[in-house]
Amino acid sequence: MSSSPLSTLLDLSHELGREERALAILGEGNTSTRVSDTTFLVKASGSNLATLEKPGLTECRFADLLSLLEKKAVERCGESMRPCSLREWIEGQETFVEAVFHSCCLTLPTSISWVTRIQFR
Repeated sequence: MSSSPLSTLLDLSHELGREERALAILGEGNTSTRVSDTTFLVKASGSNLATLEKPGLTECRFADLLSLLEKKAVERCGESMRPCSLREWIEGQETFVEAVFHSCCLTLPTSISWVTRIQFR
């Protein structure tokens, strides 16, 4: 029996976030997986890899995020640089820059279906 992309993403995140592995500072880092030809799931900002659950993931649409790069539609918002209209295109928690990064990686001309980014101690 095969696992769903959601359960596999959660398992991967938990393994990368395990304290004894020392792969992630304070549970930081991101994981993502392709869900369909048009969408992917990514760990939301503020979620912890080791304890990540479904509410800590955001489903994003490739086309909307990739259009940000084409339009260079990044504006100054508060204290950080991020796409101001990103909230209109994602469901769930905020993902900011990591959503665009993972969108780019998951649409490279290869068969990439999983992306991880961790911050070593």
